[in-house]
Amino acid sequence: MSSEYKNVEVKVKINERLTAALVDSGKLSQAVTKSSKTREVLQQAVKQFVLLDNVLLNTYQTLNLIDKTMERLSDQTVSIDVGLQSIEGVKTKLDSILKI
Repeated sequence: MSSEYKNVEVKVKINERLTAALVDSGKLSQAVTKSSKTREVLQQAVKQFVLLDNVLLNTYQTLNLIDKTMERLSDQTVSIDVGLQSIEGVKTKLDSILKI
């Protein structure tokens, strides 16, 4: 299983969870609005909704940072591969010199 596939799978799961959280928040807001006789319960629901919005924003920013880190790691992996190929060439030359 490739890391790219896992990355896509994680993003899909996070999107599903975020969507479910938003739907649940909407349902909760509707239920509180219908059944609330005091504003206190509604205010608490709004505060929780705002907190959820901040969590979603932080999650979005974290995912962007993860994407950037993955790109840098991918670039570094390519550089490491090139370096290893150079080392293999040097090793081959040294082996041929040592045989002489």
